[in-house]
Amino acid sequence: MNNVKHQPATPLPWEHFRKRLHLVVMASNGQRVAEVRDCTGPAGNTGLDARYIAHAANEYPSLVLCIRMLLDGGDEPMSMRRDRARGLLREIGEAE
Repeated sequence: MNNVKHQPATPLPWEHFRKRLHLVVMASNGQRVAEVRDCTGPAGNTGLDARYIAHAANEYPSLVLCIRMLLDGGDEPMSMRRDRARGLLREIGEAE
């Protein structure tokens, strides 16, 4: 793995929406991040995929923070760190 910091070139949060037959993922500054021009085909999952892209991008900073917290918790007991990590997973809809 390389040590390159990953962050979007356009500011978060990102949103997704349908505009006629187009599906767009847009940044908070109004810049288009991704666009599908023809959403009429049999691949009816395009909207779900756009929602996933926006959700993943928006939650990435929180996940990095959580991993750092788990690794660098200082004197905080591991059980407390795990509880905080589980809370973050619940917050982003990934709790089991």
